[in-house]
Amino acid sequence: GMVARRLRLLCGGPSLVLAALAARGAALEVLPSAPLAWYASHIEQHPLATKALTSGLVFAASDVAAQRIERRPKLDRARLALTTAIGACYFAPAAHAWYGAVTAALPSSSLPSVAAKAALGQLVFGPLVTCVFFASACLQTTGSLRGLPRKSYRTFARAASSNERKNE
Repeated sequence: GMVARRLRLLCGGPSLVLAALAARGAALEVLPSAPLAWYASHIEQHPLATKALTSGLVFAASDVAAQRIERRPKLDRARLALTTAIGACYFAPAAHAWYGAVTAALPSSSLPSVAAKAALGQLVFGPLVTCVFFASACLQTTGSLRGLPRKSYRTFARAASSNERKNE
């Protein structure tokens, strides 16, 4: 029989991954749900506000998980509020602007263009976001930025040595 190729983009919203899979002949169907329908309609109408809300929620969930992993006896609500605010008020607008600018500068979806976008994200955007996050943590815990260079160096050095061990 005939193979039906159907693609229902996330409730009518754009999805480059699904579109790329469909273009390659994959038979896909994404079942609509209320949260996805809400997101798809709002990301088109109010992209920055929608990204701020979802980023704030993701940052909040991540901090709750991190605090549980740290086995804190009680949820640090001040830290949770700060982390949520960073996600909603800093990360979402910064990522929105960054990816808009990178996409405008490198509009192609060719392998070299995608590799350049990924490299720029890892070498420029990622470290900037991390430094702002560290700065906010320093301000919250010590009230100053004096410990920021040491904390940044220790964290980046630990990540680099961890990656070196993984590659051995």
